[in-house]
Amino acid sequence: MTIVVVLLALLVTVVLLTTGGRRGAGAAGNLRRAACGLTWVVALALTPTTFHDAGAAAGYLLGVPLVISIIVFLRDLSGRSVLVVEATAGLTMLAWSLLLALGIGLAFLPSALLFLCAFGFDLRTPVHKQHSAAQP
Repeated sequence: MTIVVVLLALLVTVVLLTTGGRRGAGAAGNLRRAACGLTWVVALALTPTTFHDAGAAAGYLLGVPLVISIIVFLRDLSGRSVLVVEATAGLTMLAWSLLLALGIGLAFLPSALLFLCAFGFDLRTPVHKQHSAAQP
């Protein structure tokens, strides 16, 4: 069962990395989609063991990173600037992964670092180029 979940999550990650050519193009967009996909892969892979160990608390243990990645992904699809959302997502996910570092938290550390790297790439891109990349 876990293998099926991981393969499905990898398929979602590949789809996320290959879609969105007109919105969020460039390195920052690719990093954003990779962070979202990686978060979903990790959450799906950890779901069985987390529910077995933590019971109902697994909902918020895995839910916080999932909600963060969904917010970033939806903001990316909207075609608007994602600077504030990326920075908030990266710092929140980093804090969450360090808070849960002795358990499942370190599994979300790569996603947090990818969100922060995407934020760094977006800071280097001028605002008028970000908006022109979002246009069809």
